This record gives sequence, C-alpha cells and structure tokens, in this order.
Amino acid sequence: MKLIHFFLAFIIPAVMAAAPEGRVSERPRYGTNYTVPFAHAFRALKTLGTDHRTAIDRDVYHMARLGLDAFRLHLWDVELADADGNLQDNEHLELLDYLVNALQNRGIDIIITAQTNFGNGYPERNSDPYGAFSYDFPKCEVHDNPLAQTAQENYLSQLVNHVNRYNGRRIADDPGIIAIEINNEPCHSGTEDEITAYINRMAKALRNQGWKKDILYNVSHNLWRTPAFYRADIDGTTYQWYPTGLVKGSRRRGNFLPVLDDYRIPFDTIPGFNRMSRVIYEYDPADVLDSYLYPAAARTFRKAGFDWITQFAYDPVDMAAYNTEYQTHFLNLAYTPGKAIGMMIAAEVTRRTPAGKDYGKYPRDTVFGPDNEFLTSARRNLAMLNDGVNYFHTNRTDEKPRNPKSLRHVAGTGSSPLVETDGTGAYFLDKLPGNIWRMELMPDVYVTRDPFATPSLNRRVAEIISDSVGISVALPDLDKSFRFRSLESDSILRCEGGRLALTPGVWFLGNDARLLAALDTGQTYAGGRLKLNEYVAPQPSHPALSIIHLPAARRNTDGSITVTATVVADIRPDSLVIYPADVNFWNDSNRLYTMKRTGRNTYSAVIDSAAIGKKDCFRYNIVAFAGGGPAVSTWPAGTSGTPLDWDFDKAANSYYSAVTAYGSGIIPLISPGRDADAAELSTVPEAWQGVRLTHRSTAPESENRLLLHKDAHVPTEHLLLCKYVADAIERGIPSENSRIVLRLGTVEGIDSLNVNIVSADGFTYSAPVAVKSGATVEVPVGDLRLSPTWLTPAPYPSFLERRFIPDTSAAPRLDPAETESIVIDAPASPEEMNLEILGIYMTQ
Repeated sequence: MKLIHFFLAFIIPAVMAAAPEGRVSERPRYGTNYTVPFAHAFRALKTLGTDHRTAIDRDVYHMARLGLDAFRLHLWDVELADADGNLQDNEHLELLDYLVNALQNRGIDIIITAQTNFGNGYPERNSDPYGAFSYDFPKCEVHDNPLAQTAQENYLSQLVNHVNRYNGRRIADDPGIIAIEINNEPCHSGTEDEITAYINRMAKALRNQGWKKDILYNVSHNLWRTPAFYRADIDGTTYQWYPTGLVKGSRRRGNFLPVLDDYRIPFDTIPGFNRMSRVIYEYDPADVLDSYLYPAAARTFRKAGFDWITQFAYDPVDMAAYNTEYQTHFLNLAYTPGKAIGMMIAAEVTRRTPAGKDYGKYPRDTVFGPDNEFLTSARRNLAMLNDGVNYFHTNRTDEKPRNPKSLRHVAGTGSSPLVETDGTGAYFLDKLPGNIWRMELMPDVYVTRDPFATPSLNRRVAEIISDSVGISVALPDLDKSFRFRSLESDSILRCEGGRLALTPGVWFLGNDARLLAALDTGQTYAGGRLKLNEYVAPQPSHPALSIIHLPAARRNTDGSITVTATVVADIRPDSLVIYPADVNFWNDSNRLYTMKRTGRNTYSAVIDSAAIGKKDCFRYNIVAFAGGGPAVSTWPAGTSGTPLDWDFDKAANSYYSAVTAYGSGIIPLISPGRDADAAELSTVPEAWQGVRLTHRSTAPESENRLLLHKDAHVPTEHLLLCKYVADAIERGIPSENSRIVLRLGTVEGIDSLNVNIVSADGFTYSAPVAVKSGATVEVPVGDLRLSPTWLTPAPYPSFLERRFIPDTSAAPRLDPAETESIVIDAPASPEEMNLEILGIYMTQ
C-alpha cells in the first residue's frame, strides 16, 4: 500500500491546509469499543446493582493501564432521540458525557458513531421509551426514506451541538473527539446518486453546526454501491473484521494466524480511495479465548494502511463474569488476562509499524517489528513484545529479555525468566525513580464454563479467587533480599529466600527501605495517565467448589494415565479422590485413588495400567471431600455424596472418560450420533439460503448420518464440512501409513470431493477422491499434498479472501500426528446436491 498520509502531508500541502481540525491520520491509534451508557450493558449493571459512573471509572482505568489510546462507541439513537430526531437529555446522554470526560482524562481519543438505527434489546427484547425515529423505518430504508433523513439531520445537528456537562465543551468543539461516523453499518436500498446525496446531506448538517473534524462513512457494507461513498463529501472510510465469524455458540480452537495474515481491499483502485483515511471501527477474532491474535491483527491492519484500530468489545469488569453483553466476544483484563495483555502488545504494534509495512507471508511474519521485537505463536498461545525496555507476554514463556538492565516495563500472565508465579491473573511491573518497581497484581481467575455459550446474568462463566499468589521476581537491579511494601501499609518488609506470597493489589519493591518509606503514592506515572495508588479488580466471587478437569489424551509410556484437576473454591477441599466408574456399594474392596496436591489449586494421581487393562477408555468420577467431613460433591456433575453412598443419585451422575486406546487402531474424526458431532458447514462464496447441514436417521434401525444439502441454483461454489479434531488425533497418534476413511450414504449431484487436513501450523494438505452412494472411500495420508487453506467460517466483511495460499518453501512436511482440523470440500454444481456422511475416521 502507498504511504498515503506522507503523500498528503508533503506533496499536497494545499489539501492539508483546508483539512478538518481533527485528523484520524495524524498518528496511528489502537483501542476498543465499550457500551456502558446504552442498551444491555446499561440495563445489566442496573440489575447487578452497580453504579454506572463507578463502572466507567474502573474500566477506563484498565484501558489506560493497557496503553490503549483509541476508543469508539456507536450511540444507540433509539435511547437518545424521539420520532423527529430531537436529542433527549436523559441518563444515557449524561453517562455518555461522563464516559467521554473519563476517557479524555486518560489521554484516550474518541470516534463517535452517531447512530445505530437498530434496537437496543440484544440479547433481550427491544424497548422504545422515546418513540425513536429508527423504530419507524426498516434498517434498509432508514437512510433512503426522506422522512427518516429529516429526523437524522435534526438529530445529528443537535448531537454535535450538545455541551458536555462534565467538561463544558460542545461535541463539535471537543478536541478529544477526533471524528464522527454518520451511522453504524448502513444498509442502503437506493441508487448510487441517492446514497451520495444522503451522505452529503448528513455531512452538511454536521458542518453547518461548526463540525471541522473528520467525517467518516462505512464502506465494508453495501459493496454493490461502493463508488457512491468515494464521491461523497467525507474524510475517511470505516471497515470491520470478524475473521473467525460470529456467534458459534461455543469456543473455537485452532491456529488462526493464516486467517489473520492479510486484509486485502479489492476496491483500492477506485477513484478517491487514496484521499480517505482508513478506520477499523470494530474487529475481533470472535469465540476465541487464545491470547496471541490481537498483535497479529494489528500488524495486518497497518500493512493495509489503517490508522485507527478499535477492537469490539471490552466487557465491563462488573459484568464480565457473565459475558452477557455480546456472547461471541469476551475481553476484560481481570477475566481474560492473556487476551488483555495481547491488546497491550497490539497497541505497541500499531504505534511502531509504518503504514503499508509488509513483514511477509505467514509463517515469516510471526516474528516482526522494526527490530523483530514482536512474536506471535499459535503453538505456544503466546504473543510477546521484547525490545530491551518493555517485556510483555500473554502466556508462560522461556524467552529471555533482550537487555534486562535496561528494562522499564514488564507485563504478563504466567511465568517468565523475570517472574515466576503460580497465579493466573495478569501482573505489571513499572520502574520508578530510585530503582523502585511498582507491581500491580491482579487476582486469580478461572474460566469454569464456555463463555461463548448462551449467556445469562444468573450463570457465571468465570470465578475470581483473591488468594495469596506465590511469586518471585528476578530483576537485575533488585537484590535477592530486596524490601517491599504494599500500597495500603507503610510497613517495610524484606524478601526472604527470593519468593513472596502476595495478595492481589499494588506493591512497591526496592533495595532502599528509606526510599520505599518516603515514596509519594499519589504521584502520576506513565506520562501522567496513571497514578501510583490506583488499582481496580473485581471482588472475589466466593464460588461453591467446582473442578476443572480435562481427561488425559493418552496413556503414559508404562501404560498408566495421569489425572490432573484444578479446584476452584475459596476453601480448599480436604482431599480429592478418584472413583472408577465400576465401583459398587456392595463391593468391600473397591479401589480408589487419592489425588496429591501438586500446586496451589492443582491435584494429580496416576491410574496404573493394571487397573485400566485393555479397556478403550477409563471412566471415573472425582470426589471432593470437605475437611474431615462428608463428601462435598462428585464431579463432573457436582452431585452430592459419593458413588458409594447407598442413596447416591446415579441418574444425575455423569463420568469423565479418558480414551486409553482406539479399538482396531481407528481414530474417529466425525461420528454422527445424536447430533452433528461439532461439525460445521461453510460455503464459498457464502450462501445465506438454500444450504444446510442436518443430522438425521432415515429409519429407526439405520445409522445416524450427516446430510449436506444444497438446493439447485444456489450461487455458491464450494460446500465445506469442517471440524476441529486435534483432541481425537492426540489420543490416536496416527502415522505416515494412516488412511482417512469416509463412509458415505446417499450421494446426489456430486462426483468428487477434496479431503483436507489442516496441521497445527495452519497448513493444509489435500487429495481429491471420487465418490458415489454407499461407497467407503480411503485416502492414504501419503497422498495428501500441500494446498491452499480454506478460511472457515466466512469472515466479515464479505470481500475478504476465503483461501490462504501458503509459501511452499516455509511449509513443513505433513506429520499426521499434527492434524488439527479436517475439511471436506464438495465442489458445487448448479443442480441440487446431497451428501450423506455416516462417519469419517483415520486408521492404520
């Protein structure tokens, strides 16, 4: 991409002389979206009894703590305007004022999207307290209907004339609000000329009220009318990116770095393109908990020339435990610490990467930056900034700091060569004058439910445990017996043995006790954006005991299996005991296994090979006992009592199952049972109607099957059946001699398929096969060849590429044991298509 902003600044100074006062393009910025003044967040905080202003202060502090300097909010006009577009001076507007002022006090710049033109209900039902104009028109007519346009014109004029009650400035004059987007994700039904006229009318309404800053408009929607936007009297264009789709309903897993490798805009040669600034108003790798993705996305955005990047959306700390606002997104410093540190790193990527800079194709771009100071790794679920001054990491790492003596800022989760910890929360270390280090220690967090499933304010998805954290710090200017003090106490303590047990909060570390005692904790740091005495964390959730456990994927070399579990509770149990599924109340010699405590909240036991025998799986419960008392609960169901109680509720019980071998060397990949076995259907190009994936059984005695169906004449070229299978592969350990087997039922309108497996490194290996009804098709793994990777599910916006083409010189040789996903590609024909799958497995 061209260095557009350099060109504008130096080659065409006359243009810049007439430019608006606020410029998105004056410097790159990175931040987030956040919606507390409106809609569900506003209502949910009320339900939870939380003061909105307090919530805003707490969250804005965390945004500043993460180094974010950009904020975008789309206003819910249905909560701000009546049927004629008159601005309502209500609690929503007052909270908007408060939020704007709080952000400006932290040095965070703002883009406001003036209207959403849709309801305020999601995920609940809509309400219409003011008779808002947007409820009077369908979304795809509100920008084209003359009556709606008049209401919007009135609303925009009054909005930018509004005076913030906290800083005394009109929105039009507020230097912290650097741009306004006319609307959120418009849906136009008019002609190009009508669209241009609408945009110009709204822009004129803004400028007539003294608006002299950037005016933005969305160009990643309404792609059949793109030229209309570039003929309009605006200053910048806005885009979104949801590279992993939206609302899967469960967590996505895999290597998403190929998905984030490129953001190619297909209309970048359109007249007017290069005079516009480019804004990412929303983006998120949705339904993903991994921490390595945000820096990779920021790198790709800068390659595409974006100057403003705002993730969607930051969860308020006072309701993040439920993830009800947007179930497909989950981001908060306290509840997703690794992802939050990833945001901190992404902000640095944005500021340091020149517009248009290309660091090459994946995997070469996984180490990048002016001095290769950034790293992203899917295998390690790790992103890093390591430049000799800053040392940030999103997960445990063994990477050594480049120059420990010059370090000034450390931020991370998990252990590193600088910090050894048994905590799960984030921590920050900032060097102050006098060789004093300020440590900010967040409490432990445990995700106990899938945060991307259907949410509820009655169901927590994560728990906060405010327990003491074991931690040791190895900084070059701290002695082994350094002194330390807490924010709340003047007492100076000495570190003995190099390890501390610290409660979450703020601590100060140093060698000189006098300097620690004299420290003014009210002073600012981080360029005046933060104060030494600030700290925000959620209150401990005091959960009832629960157990987090993933059954072993395979046997140990001696035939045994290791069972490990994490206990989430305020008070640790007296013991955890494994009860095999075959224990019996009438048997006096049931063999049980007491688990040993191996960490602060972790327990482990080994089940010997003799107890497992030749079973294909080992089924068991874990029972937690209270101190000296009866059983607390039997897991995974959390049932009261133990399986050996005479009145144990067996109907409510369920079991863990460790697969210890697959019979006959078979590794099931897709097994239609009572459902689709977590398989997903995707289409290229994306088809919204006429295609479906269904689970069925054609007769009571027949086998379950998956049916991929396409109606005739549906405009799509490929049907893709996709599933993450790494767990099954890990348990089965395939070899180069393995074969992929497809058992098929009815096949209509299809004569061939492409069988693809995707490796843990994100590369795809495929082979074509002929198919017919009732066939069993075998594909030797050795026949698979490196090929482009399908990007599924469909990303948004829809103009993005659906295939990643690898650099063949960088791709490793296929190792079947590294298989992560399977993708069955059915090339589409114009006629109706049906493909029944009875099962897909891998065998020797």
